[in-house]
Amino acid sequence: MKVSKIGSYIRRFIEDRVKRQFEDGMVKVVSDLSPDQLHKCIVWDMSLWQLVPEQQRLKWKAEAAEIKEQYCHVIQAIGRDEILTVLRKERPDLIVIIESTPSGLLWLDKLLTEIRAGLNLD
Repeated sequence: MKVSKIGSYIRRFIEDRVKRQFEDGMVKVVSDLSPDQLHKCIVWDMSLWQLVPEQQRLKWKAEAAEIKEQYCHVIQAIGRDEILTVLRKERPDLIVIIESTPSGLLWLDKLLTEIRAGLNLD
């Protein structure tokens, strides 16, 4: 196997890992809420990024800074559908709330944008 092909596999592996870590982080932020709390956040248009403890935000920002140059495009490509797919597996009760609450999907899009901005990955 050629070295360039091995490098390509390694890069794809790392990109997949970066993608999964971001998705898992997003899901964690949302999953910490009960369905009722999530509904209120959507209706009141609350930012969950601000609810993440400062220590955790600083940790995530430091990790994001390390990968920003090479893998920012991976995180920018993650959209609502990827987050919904992970949530469907881990918290199907929250999917119902997001999809049935007016502006729920827009709220999720906004949350993605806020977290990317908070990590300086926008």
